Amino acid sequence: MLDEIRDKQDGATARVEMLARSVAPPVDPAPSDRVDLSRNLGPGERSVLTWAVSAGTEALCVLDDAAARAEARRLGLAVTGTLGLVMRAKLDGRLDAAAPLLEGAVAAGLYLDDAVLAAALSGIGESWPRR
Repeated sequence: MLDEIRDKQDGATARVEMLARSVAPPVDPAPSDRVDLSRNLGPGERSVLTWAVSAGTEALCVLDDAAARAEARRLGLAVTGTLGLVMRAKLDGRLDAAAPLLEGAVAAGLYLDDAVLAAALSGIGESWPRR
């Protein structure tokens, strides 16, 4: 997963590198025969799913890729995406505003439908600036 972030070399890369240096190095779990390798999953998605299978019911998979989300559901794993993560952070009082963070994610290449973003943000009293 960290390799995917490092490959982009965008504004978030330096922040992620600093955070990565402050925690124990990641350890990829042994491959799991439960994860369907015939699905079109990238190495990051496979790593998340494999780790979650080994972690058990306490795991929450943060996945935006549709195939990876489908595989997580097939495996009976809890799953959310970037939108869900940002909305939870806003509702928990960890963010002053969700829209600017979501704008940045979309600008960085995350595909989220404008109508879905507008509906989600209206539920927390914010608006989606794109129309």
